[in-house]
Amino acid sequence: MPVVLMVTGSGLQNRDEEILDHKPFLVIADYLAKHGIASLRYDDRSVGKPRGDAVNATAYNNMKDAVAGVEFLRKMNKFGKVGVLGHSEGGCIAFMIGAERKADFIVSLAGGGVRGDSVLVEQNRVALKQSGMPENLCNDYCNALREVYLYKIANGKIENGQAVIDSIVKETKANIPVGAQQNLLQILNSQNP
Repeated sequence: MPVVLMVTGSGLQNRDEEILDHKPFLVIADYLAKHGIASLRYDDRSVGKPRGDAVNATAYNNMKDAVAGVEFLRKMNKFGKVGVLGHSEGGCIAFMIGAERKADFIVSLAGGGVRGDSVLVEQNRVALKQSGMPENLCNDYCNALREVYLYKIANGKIENGQAVIDSIVKETKANIPVGAQQNLLQILNSQNP
């Protein structure tokens, strides 16, 4: 019997990937079981009983957690092929595990096909539009946000964040309120990997 390890998306989630009273991983695991495929789900770091530093965990750390799950399933000697099914960031982790040939197969459910900073900009764009922000303001903010991420990637440690934000706002001609600029400054100064 094949088995899949199920890897959640970004954010701290339980083994069911529960959101708004829906449990998509529970539903998928039930479907797979009814079709002869076993699954293993696990809570993210610091959710439920698991320990570990979730705040500073990167996709690479989360991949190592998932690889430990794959290795656990292999050591059980009860399954045929061992795969990884990941949703969103979990889909990206599935790709990473597949690239290292740690799994026999992978399934990516809405895993990103672009860099993480591009995903974050587009997620912000959607959230801002849904909140009712005017499109021109939304575009200006997201253009500046993209530049903030590119600056962080290129420069690492930030000496004078406000000067960087002022420069990015001027360079992108972003017409955004002070509160939005302060949010960009907070993102720029964040040391969370």
